[in-house]
This record gives sequence, C-alpha cells and structure tokens, in this order.
Amino acid sequence: MTQKRDAAWLAGLWALATAYNLTKPYHIDDAAHLFIAQWIALHPLHPMRGLLNWTGTPLPISATNQPHLYFYALAAWGSLFGWSEVAMHALQSVFTGACILLMYRLARRLVPRQALFLTAMLALNPAFFVEQNLMVDVPLLSFWLGFFAALLEGRFGLAGLACAGALLIKYSSLCLLPILGLAAFAAGQLWCLCIPLGALAAWSGFNLWDYGGVHLLTGFHSGAASYAVPVHKSFPLARRLVKSVIAWDVAVGALSPFGILAAVRGKWPYTILVAGFVALGLGVAFGVVPDVPSDHLLWLGFAISGVAGLALLRRPTDRAGRILWLWVVITSAFYVLLAPCIAARHVLLILPALALLAGRGRAISGPAQVFGIGMSAVLSLGLGLSDYRFAAFHRNEATAIAASFPGQRVTVAGHWGWQYYAAQHGMAELDTLHPPPPGSILAVPREVDHTLPPGLKLRLLRTDTANLSALDPLCTARPSRFYLSYTFRGPWSLSAACTQTTDIFAVR
Repeated sequence: MTQKRDAAWLAGLWALATAYNLTKPYHIDDAAHLFIAQWIALHPLHPMRGLLNWTGTPLPISATNQPHLYFYALAAWGSLFGWSEVAMHALQSVFTGACILLMYRLARRLVPRQALFLTAMLALNPAFFVEQNLMVDVPLLSFWLGFFAALLEGRFGLAGLACAGALLIKYSSLCLLPILGLAAFAAGQLWCLCIPLGALAAWSGFNLWDYGGVHLLTGFHSGAASYAVPVHKSFPLARRLVKSVIAWDVAVGALSPFGILAAVRGKWPYTILVAGFVALGLGVAFGVVPDVPSDHLLWLGFAISGVAGLALLRRPTDRAGRILWLWVVITSAFYVLLAPCIAARHVLLILPALALLAGRGRAISGPAQVFGIGMSAVLSLGLGLSDYRFAAFHRNEATAIAASFPGQRVTVAGHWGWQYYAAQHGMAELDTLHPPPPGSILAVPREVDHTLPPGLKLRLLRTDTANLSALDPLCTARPSRFYLSYTFRGPWSLSAACTQTTDIFAVR
C-alpha cells in the first residue's frame, strides 16, 4: 500500500513539474542549445564547425563551453518531433522524471522513512522546478543521481557509465572523477575509471578529427575563471575567492531550507518565519518596503540559512556519509574556484546530498516537513510564474515588433530566448563588427545580455515595458539573477519593479 501511495505522489510531482515547463517559452541558454542542436541535425559529423552569435559576433561552436551529448539528443528528438516548445520540453520531461525516481531511490536506500518527503523537496525546489527550461542542468542532475545511486549500491561499472554521460553533458562533472576514484580504490575496483576516461579520450579524438582541437581544453577554459596564480600572491584573486564563497553560501541558503529544518526545534519558529516572509512580501507588493532594504533582509536570511545548511557537513562516520560529504565538498569547491558566477543551476547539483544529509542527521519533524514543503511550493510557483512571464515577454515582443515594421529590416541585439524568437520572425542578429545600415530598425532588450557597436548613432522610436502584477512580487529577473547571481544578491528577490523592457531605435 505504501509503495502504491508513493508511486502516485511521485507521478503527481512529475506531472506538476512537466505541466509548468511544457509550454514555457524558450529562455536564457535554450536558444544556444537549439541553434547547436539544429546545426548537429544537419551536420552530425561536424558539430563544432557551425557559427553561433552569443557574444555580439558569430564565432565557431567550438568556442562554447559544453560538450555535445545532450545536444545530440536534442537534435535527434527535434528531427523526429519538431522544434516546438511542447515537443522539446517533452524530452526534458523524461529527465525530470528520471531525477525524481533516482532521488527517491537514493532516499529509500539512505533515509527510507523520509524518502517521499526528501524527493518532494527536490521536485518542488525552485532550482529544479523553475529552471527546467531546455537547459542542460536537469539532464545533468539525472546522470549525477544515477552515478551516486550506482556508487552507493556498489555497481561500479554503472557508476562509470553514468560519470561518462555526465562528463559528456557538462565538463563540471570532472568533480565526479575523484569521488569515483576514491570509492573505487577503497573497493579495489579502479578499472571502472577507464569508462569515463575512455569517453573523454574518444570525445577529444572526435574533436581533433572534426575541427582540429581538443574541446575539453578550450571549452573548459572558456567556461571557467581560472585561479592559476596562487591566491596568496594576488590580493584580487583572494578577494574574488572570498566573494565566491559568500555567493555560494547565499545561493545555498536561498534555495535550500535543510539547514533550517535541521537546526530549528518546535513549530513556533516556523510560524514566525512564515509570518515574517509574508509581511515582507506584502510590504514590498504595496510599496511599504522598498526593494533595497528588502534585498538586504533577504540576503541576510539567505546567508544565515546557507551557513546552517553547510553545517550539515559533519564528520562522516560510514561509507554512505563519506560519499555524500565528498559530493557536497568537491562540487562546492569546484564552483567556488572555477565558475565565473554562482547560479541556481550550480547549487542544484548539491541539493540532493544536503537533503540526504539532513535526513540522516535526525528525523525531520512534522512541523518542519510542513514548513519545508509549503515554502518550497510557494517559492516554486511564485518564481515559476515570474520566470514564465520573463520568458514570454521576449516571445511576445518579437511577434509585436515584427508586426510593427512589416517589410523593414529589423536587427536585434541580445541573446537568450529573445534571440531565438527574433530569428523565427526573420530578424537579423546584430554583428558588432558589421553594424546595421542607416534607416534600419534596431531592437534592444535592456535586461538581456547584449553588446552594441561603439559609436552607433540611434534615435529612440519607442519603449515597450511589461510589469508583473503588484500582488506578484517574487522575481527571478532584475536582470536575470536566478541564472546569474553574485556576492551581494541572491538568486531571487521580492520586488515591485520586476520589469522587462525593450528599446526600439532607428539607426541614424
């Protein structure tokens, strides 16, 4: 009976996450992934030779920072079922379901009495729920969860295969290699390292044949901020390291309540926390509390929550505890040292381990579970609505601009989903080395990353703006902090000014 109940709840969690994402407009890095996948669909043996304009001018795909296993899956799926949002997000839904099932499998092994609760906490976490999109992070997490499930079960060959798949989805999975190596050495199974290392060697050999380079070297470097100079010899690097540590702690605290759940006793503290959050949200929504002090209060709360969450890393006493500890510590160190920014998608990779550590530490009480599920659901639904509108603005704006200037040359600056929808309407991408001619139209979304040629003379024609409702203050933008966070701002905020704006110019 319990298994049937759990299966029904797991199916419900998968259906909820899929329903949210199925029709969501393409967003953030989706556009780059689609362009690469569409190139691969036509040139499967030369995936790196296409051109992608992601920095203001077209560059070879080999300059991007991710390997192509997931992009090949997108190419095959899109060739069979089309490139619409529903079709492509249906593929993403497969990985969403895999994450939910594998998290439940891990929790059933390590914390069986809290398995369903811990799985729901992952499925309803904003870093998972909101950021499905068409990005690599949920597929990547499914391979990570498969890797750790196999490792904890002693299935080293399967763990090696999962590690290889993860490495060919994103190079940050290099941090799985030392974990696999340590576990395999302790069990006398070092042979399993040949699987991921062989996959990397084969991929690198294919790169050499394709475009004459090793993408693991060029791609990894382009996506990482290297600390090649010893920290003690360079104060700016030491300062950057401190900022990265703070940013990581804040992001963990903003997205993981497990430190709070493990530290707080009784139900009244949760009542106070909920009341305070509701009061702050209403204060921001009705203009009583400005955005700046709200940001400061949330940042302080995130920082404290993050410290409590990372405090779960007590000295491990058994094999499973040591693997979970390595999971969090090595992944955190990797992103603190090498990532150019900290984002929700990075923290997502350690959330399952933090959940399992919290569950193994002590039984999470009923009030704590109600608080955890309730807050996660509220944040995911609120931030999900915000992010959906964030993405939809660019799709709708591309349609509106195309209708406003029929038969005229329209050039667009900026990337993300905006770039994809503009291309669907026949608009040209801005090349900063070849500015658009006088008399043409240039559309520039303020909140989207973009670069304009120096000295370009423009005359403003109009400004299009879309605001969220005053009663919907949860925000993933300002400008895109859920996908690009820094030291003194968390991955989400409460704001009455969560706007999206496009300026439309005539080129003089």
